[in-house]
Amino acid sequence: MTQPSLDTSRLNVLIQLGQGDSAQPLPSCELVQLRHFQSLRKQIKNHLDSPLLTAGSSNQREYPYGSGWTQFIDGSRGAGKSTFLSSVMLVLKADSELGGRMAFFSVIDPSRIERSEMPLLLILQALRMQVDSKLKTNCHLEDDSLCEEWRQAFRRVAGGLSIFEKDYHPLNDLDPELFLDWGLERTSDSVRLRVGLHRLFELACRILGVQVLLLGFDDADTDSTFAVPLLECIRKYLDTPRVMVLVTGDLELYSLLVRQHFAKTVAGKPEAALDLQRSSKNGDRSAQYLRMIDHLEEQYLLKLFPIRRRMQLQPLWSVIQRDECQVAHPDWGVNPFSVKEVVDTIVKRGLRIKTKSDVALYTEFLLKQPLRTVLQVIERCAAHLVGALSPTNSSDEDWSRELTREFSRALQALALTGLYKLSVDTDAIAAMELPALIQAVFDLSLQDGDIDTAPYLRPMSANQDIKACFAALAGEVPNFCAQKPGTALRYLMRGPGSVSLYSLAQPHLDTNALSRSQDSVARFTSYMGVGRREDSLDWARRATAVIAQPFTGNSARRVVAPGIVGLRRSTKDRPKQELTASTVVQKAIKLPHGALPVFALGMVHVVSETSPRTYGSIYSILGLVEKLLSQASKDNEMARTAFDRVYPPLTVSAPSWSLKGGAEIEVDEPDDENGESQLKSKRDALWTKVDEWLKSVESLSKQTFPSGIFLGKVWTRIYFSLHNAAQELKTAKFATLMEIFAVCVLNAFLVEEAEHHMPSAFDVSTDAVRVDRNNPRNSAAFFVEKLEKLKPERSIFPFSSIMATCPILLGLLDQRKGYAKILKSLFPDDFRENQIEALLCPSEIFDIVENISVAGGKVETGTESTETENAKGTQQKKNDPRTKPKADTGTDGAGQSNGS
Repeated sequence: MTQPSLDTSRLNVLIQLGQGDSAQPLPSCELVQLRHFQSLRKQIKNHLDSPLLTAGSSNQREYPYGSGWTQFIDGSRGAGKSTFLSSVMLVLKADSELGGRMAFFSVIDPSRIERSEMPLLLILQALRMQVDSKLKTNCHLEDDSLCEEWRQAFRRVAGGLSIFEKDYHPLNDLDPELFLDWGLERTSDSVRLRVGLHRLFELACRILGVQVLLLGFDDADTDSTFAVPLLECIRKYLDTPRVMVLVTGDLELYSLLVRQHFAKTVAGKPEAALDLQRSSKNGDRSAQYLRMIDHLEEQYLLKLFPIRRRMQLQPLWSVIQRDECQVAHPDWGVNPFSVKEVVDTIVKRGLRIKTKSDVALYTEFLLKQPLRTVLQVIERCAAHLVGALSPTNSSDEDWSRELTREFSRALQALALTGLYKLSVDTDAIAAMELPALIQAVFDLSLQDGDIDTAPYLRPMSANQDIKACFAALAGEVPNFCAQKPGTALRYLMRGPGSVSLYSLAQPHLDTNALSRSQDSVARFTSYMGVGRREDSLDWARRATAVIAQPFTGNSARRVVAPGIVGLRRSTKDRPKQELTASTVVQKAIKLPHGALPVFALGMVHVVSETSPRTYGSIYSILGLVEKLLSQASKDNEMARTAFDRVYPPLTVSAPSWSLKGGAEIEVDEPDDENGESQLKSKRDALWTKVDEWLKSVESLSKQTFPSGIFLGKVWTRIYFSLHNAAQELKTAKFATLMEIFAVCVLNAFLVEEAEHHMPSAFDVSTDAVRVDRNNPRNSAAFFVEKLEKLKPERSIFPFSSIMATCPILLGLLDQRKGYAKILKSLFPDDFRENQIEALLCPSEIFDIVENISVAGGKVETGTESTETENAKGTQQKKNDPRTKPKADTGTDGAGQSNGS
């Protein structure tokens, strides 16, 4: 196809918004395809200067077949073909050099006419009207002969049009002798009709005082009944240099219609091209039929629209690579802005995306959409960009809910076909139903196949429908989660979290005998509640059961899995120092300054066919944090009720695809019934701390504006850092395991927030903050060192501050490791270090929790926990290279960086 010339100079294009959606003609300076217009004008000028036209006009001249001039303007739906064609007509008509040498006719859209009409009749009607008007204007005596010549020429052509009558045959109802004498004078075959038409066009040019007649046909391929008849009309009757034809359409669609046409002529029916491919057999010559149809389709289009006479309208992405493209809107004042700057701003502010690489990814995706789509998206968001595009944008220019909402609606409209095709419940999402959004993210991530990065919702899928749907869903995430950290956590776990868990469970689902007779995805989503209106605490308990699935049989390994630890329900035949979790809780609350150990809030019982199992789970802790944040935003009493119900731990059923255990059943050791009153008082004391935290983060919640990328990356870093930590800590004791798991969660929020969370005010930025992206693996000391160097501020890291000040997470951290000092900057200014110390796990309780018996294999005698036994020597270990703690290098377990 003809592309713009190799001229290296950049052209200036100004796009005026706010002019409606009609295809009204535009001046050349506002043509997005200005470079194509210049190329087209040059071709037209060359044709007008060619010897065929400069040699003078003659009614007796006959042109050879194929001597016409036809230009095909190719573009997909919404590429701006109609606007381009009408603008070309307008600009050429006003062209001082070329305008007077051509006669212009209104653009014909065959798809808008009745099916009983013929393209050739439309052309002749328009030609007659213009010539008659010219003749009436010039009523001179010398023009009488010219008028008569015109009428005779038109009459001859009119007689030849009878061949278009349905079932026409020249001998029907006529005696042969009468046909010879009279019929030949009134009718013509197609050859004589072509000659008559060419002479008519020559005469029309003489009368109008021009060299050529310029015809434009717009979108004939929209109605398939006119596409091929129009092409045949051009091929048979308009192939004269005196007629210049501009045709717009989608060449791909034209090729399908032409193929259908030749399938009918070659094989007898339009659908033959498809049927022959589906039912071809050896020896039936179907391959020959198909080859001939292919050949006819290709050569027909090449003959009608030679390669040099094709031009493809480019998307804005291609245009801005070569030309300066600016956009203006009445609400923005007099100064226009570059298209890329405008789209960058819409993406950045609308989707809350921070990193330049991700903004560039969405901008490229948008600018590669059809021109009509891009301009409609910009125009829909334009009113909410006032002031945002100014280089002197004030620091109080906060998040615009209206911009995010309008942009999300525009992205949904852009991807609507794909959303419907992939069964996304758009009505429920528009009604702000979070389960529908989570279901869509889960389903599309599995269909995309890249489960590690698909939940980021970046438009990178190889499937075009999924790519557009990801962009549309990314627009919904800030709509749902802005200023709602509880909702953000729920989305993070139930959406991206469910995708990771399905990947973990899939091998067991596929090998399970019952699963093979059912849809494994449906069984998983039914168990995990994907798409149901549930909080994250329910999801977290079931996630614990899914992750523990490989240990449901009598495992010889210690039950240490990513984020969970199996706990013995009885210490029979175990070393004396090992205790059950319930015993440790009772011991802890009886201490003089004892408290309810926070790990108890993360316990969950999982019941299988053989026996119940108990687990300590960081996911249950996270689920409780989400539930408290979500409930407190509605009713504080609801949050209190949710808190009181988590201990004693609840029981969930194991997934149906779990392994079957042996006959050995652990019997619970009896709880101390006399400690119930003490438990209530200690639980009340912990609630007081939680209640104070919920109140302190109310204002901080207003500063959280997560994007789909941010939440997806936080989950990926949590999941894989927990995985790597579990691999490193197979022999560690329980309190150390839960502490490292909690540190992995805090580290994930800190690292990803520094890079991917956009704060409310644009003068608050973490661009200058450089955070070590390594993950803790076997030592909390690494995280302590990181925070000592970083000194994060509460206003810059609102998400991390919400998590790092939560008593439920802090209660897993050993008081002796210096957390109070390094976390102080994330607390309110009036919060003192001793108050932070009170939120951490007291050393005597931490040591008791270390003795909880972990299910599975035994810890070798004399093996020390990674942290507890050496807490007093932390400072010396920092300076000893032989005891330097390990850190995860940031890989996600799939060979990719968490920051990818």
